[in-house]
Amino acid sequence: RVGDGLVPKTLRPIFRDREDFSGVHTLSGATIAALDASAALIVLCSTKAAGRPAVNEEVRLFRERHPGRPVIPVIADGEPGNPERECFPPALLADAGSSGHLAADLRETGDGKELAVAKVVARLVGLGTDEVFRRAQRQQRQRQRRWIAGLSSVAVALAGLAVWAEINRREAVVQREAAERNFAVAKQGADALIFDIAQALRFQEGMRTETVRKILGSSEQVIGKLVAGSGDNPELLRTEAAMLTEFAITYAAQGDTVKQEEAAQRAVAISERALAQEPHDTLWQSSLAVALSRLGEAF
Repeated sequence: RVGDGLVPKTLRPIFRDREDFSGVHTLSGATIAALDASAALIVLCSTKAAGRPAVNEEVRLFRERHPGRPVIPVIADGEPGNPERECFPPALLADAGSSGHLAADLRETGDGKELAVAKVVARLVGLGTDEVFRRAQRQQRQRQRRWIAGLSSVAVALAGLAVWAEINRREAVVQREAAERNFAVAKQGADALIFDIAQALRFQEGMRTETVRKILGSSEQVIGKLVAGSGDNPELLRTEAAMLTEFAITYAAQGDTVKQEEAAQRAVAISERALAQEPHDTLWQSSLAVALSRLGEAF
C-alpha cells in the first residue's frame, strides 16, 4: 500500500507503458486497466515526453479517476516552466509549482540519481526523503560490509593457499636436492662400474666374442633405459656416449669390428644430437671428436 510508512522489500509490480507512446491521443484498454490498478503514477518527464499526447492523457486520466493517488514527476531533462525546454506535460502544468517542488530530479545539476530515487520511494511509502535516503545509505554500508567480509575471507583463503604452496615448494626443494644428491652418487657408481667392466674385458684373454657382447649389451640396455626414463637427462646422455666410446675400444681389443663400429656410431649420433642443441658445449665437442676417432679406427 502506498503512503502507509512501511517499506516493502520490493516496489512491485510496476507497469511500464511500452505501446502507447505514439502520436495518438487515445489509450489502449490495457493501459487504462493498468492505470486503474496502480497505487501511484510515476511520470518520467523530458522535453520529448512533454510533447507526447499519450503521456499527457495518462496523467490527465489518472488524476481524473484517482484524485487521491499520488502523481510523482521525475525529471530526466528539460526545465519546468521554460517554454523552450518544458519537460512537464500540460496535465502537470496546472500545479507546475507544486509538481516542480515535489519532482525528483535525476540530473546531476538537480538531485542526482541516488537522491532522486530516494524522493520517489519516499512519496510511494509515505516517509520523509531524508529517512529513505538514510535507510538506503545504511543498506549500502551493510552491503559494503558484507563485500568486505567476503573479500577478507577470500584473502585469508588465498593467504592460506600461498603458505601451503610455499611449504610444499620448500619441501619440494629439499626433496629435489636430496634426489639430485642421490642421482649424483648413483651416476658416479654407474660410471665407475661400466668403465671397470669395459676395461676388465678389454684385457681379458680367452673371452668369447659372444660373452663380451652379452655383458656389454646388458650394460647398454640398463643405461639406455635410464636415459629414456629421465627424458634424455644431459648428464646421463654424457654417460651413455662415454660408455659407448669405451665399449668401442673394448670391442676393438677383442677384434669385434662390427660391434666396434656400431658402438662408435651410436656415440657419434648422441654427441651430434647434443651439439645441435648446445653447439658451444666444449665437453660435447670433445666427446664427438673421440667418438669419431673410434669410428675411424673401425675401418
